[in-house]
Amino acid sequence: MSFTQLLVTSLTLASVISTKQSVSSRINFECINSDKGYATIAVSPSGKQTNTLIHWNFSIFADSFSSQQQCQEVTKRLNLIVANHPNKMSDLLLTTDFINGKEVICWVYDFKYTCKGDGSNLLVVLPSAQDPKIVLRQLFDIPDNFLSVDIPLRSAPIYLKLGATIESQLAELDNVNSTSLI
Repeated sequence: MSFTQLLVTSLTLASVISTKQSVSSRINFECINSDKGYATIAVSPSGKQTNTLIHWNFSIFADSFSSQQQCQEVTKRLNLIVANHPNKMSDLLLTTDFINGKEVICWVYDFKYTCKGDGSNLLVVLPSAQDPKIVLRQLFDIPDNFLSVDIPLRSAPIYLKLGATIESQLAELDNVNSTSLI
């Protein structure tokens, strides 16, 4: 084996080992069956669980996926995002856009970005004939007055701070646990 081949092999192995180590120390998303249907939650490396992040307990996706299938698919995508991108969890944003005639929710790590036309950062396609603001309210349990601006979704992307929400919830759990020990 030449020096160049050995170097490339070593770098590749180091990258794989490094990726596996960093992935195991990251947040993991899970699709769970809750008392209200299916939900996506985040789990810390120590096993602490967030509250429900995404609710799948309504049937707006009935024509394409069951709530369970939608939950599992989006949860899988969230885990791939975290595993394949070295950004801080707090920077993970969800945004809305209009691609190929469909309203969609995508993930980004900066407010200056939005959904890519090739769908590479797609999280979920919203069903047609549904008010996108109502879908977002239901999926993410957003108060009615939060998305009350009457602007079409494709004209004004909305950004949801998913990563910051996750970190905040996990930090609260740490505070509750640390104060209960005192």
